Amino acid sequence: MNSSCEGAGTLLLVEEETRTILDRKEILERNGYRVLTAHTDEEALDVLHTTPGIDLILMDIELGGGMDGAETAVKILDDRDLPVLFFVPRTRCEAVKKTGGVTSYGYIMEDAGEAVLVASVRTACRNFRKRLQEKNEEEALRESEARLQLAVQCAGIGLWDQDFQRGTVIRNREWAEMIGYTPEEIESGLHRFLALIHPDDLPRIKAIIREHEAGDVPFFRVEHRMRTKEGGWKWILNMGRIVQRDPEGKPIRAAGVHLDITDRKLAEQEIERQLAEKEVLLREVHHRIKNNIASVHGLLSLQAQSVTTPEARAVLQDAIGRVQSMRMLYDNLLLDSGYQNLSARRYLDALIDSIVRLFPEEKGVRIEKHLDDFRLDTRRLFYVGVIVNELLTNVMKHGFFEKSRGLIRIRAKKERSRVVLVVQDNGKGFPEGFGTENTKGLGLTLIGMLTQQLGGKITFENRDGARSVLVFDVNPK
Repeated sequence: MNSSCEGAGTLLLVEEETRTILDRKEILERNGYRVLTAHTDEEALDVLHTTPGIDLILMDIELGGGMDGAETAVKILDDRDLPVLFFVPRTRCEAVKKTGGVTSYGYIMEDAGEAVLVASVRTACRNFRKRLQEKNEEEALRESEARLQLAVQCAGIGLWDQDFQRGTVIRNREWAEMIGYTPEEIESGLHRFLALIHPDDLPRIKAIIREHEAGDVPFFRVEHRMRTKEGGWKWILNMGRIVQRDPEGKPIRAAGVHLDITDRKLAEQEIERQLAEKEVLLREVHHRIKNNIASVHGLLSLQAQSVTTPEARAVLQDAIGRVQSMRMLYDNLLLDSGYQNLSARRYLDALIDSIVRLFPEEKGVRIEKHLDDFRLDTRRLFYVGVIVNELLTNVMKHGFFEKSRGLIRIRAKKERSRVVLVVQDNGKGFPEGFGTENTKGLGLTLIGMLTQQLGGKITFENRDGARSVLVFDVNPK
């Protein structure tokens, strides 16, 4: 309807008597209505076909000349859904029975006054508008349900709706067909669902359901296996929640969905299998590399024992220390379950001890280690290990030339996203001009290059001995 019909609508008045039409037309127009008229059913249908926007029809139940108002109304309503008001003689109330086949109507006594006539028109319009709104809402609901059902069918989603008081569970066709059954073959009780769950999954499922029914969690989401009609197993993602509880909190109704995730689970299992194979292969590769490094370390050690000149022995010791850094890294790779990040404390602790053992003649040197337990990726950790090797080797070789006893403190600390490494001794300190710039020595050159690779900074200072400080960010930009 285009109008609210509250004194501003368009009405069609169907009446055989001209005088009656004019009287009623005058009353209605005085109350703000636009009134069209027709004397016969044919005229009424012509007006409806040629005039859009008519809001209501008023007609005499007995039009005269053999015409029946109720039959005319049925013809009109077959063409247009409109409210109809019949004028009924007070002495012929049985005429109301004729309106039984009319789906949208009301009636007014022929001798009703103006107030009753106008009020009846307004009430009829309001009732019709309400019915039309309800009809549109019902149609919209049906369309929404149809779209939902189509989506459920296309996606293969199983739906379930549990009634705790009746002890029944309503399941849709997709739920049953997901495991090879027809809906008729699946009983409505909860026990049928539990009987189909894999025995290894059943205790976990029951515990999760009890937890949710007790109100400890707002919903449940669980993956489990269900037996198919053919005797196989399918992986199901089961999600649901209690949607209604009684005043005491006991569940009344729950609803949820089933999704077939068998393909995804099989793909995950295949990925896990391949990863396990690759891990075995990777460990074998690391083991072989470690053995090769150990062989190089052994050869260098034998060579160092056979040389007689201090200069040659010092060069070999430097090389052994650098190889040892790599060897210790692979030892940690084989011990750790992950290959991307390793424990800095475990790596540096073992590395420092191995470097000190290269200098058995320096028995009077004491080592203090203060190492935080943080993790670094293998590339950065190796760079740090080589730097520690160069710094510690330098101290062991040159730091205590004029002392019979010495102390070395090594500190590795993580401060938020920054790592600070300090190597401090109480020896004679650095010579003037010591640093990584403009140096010809391999050790200092390596320290400078690796510090740059770390995106960090290293400083050397004399403070009650030699003090080296390396600082770098764990996650550089």
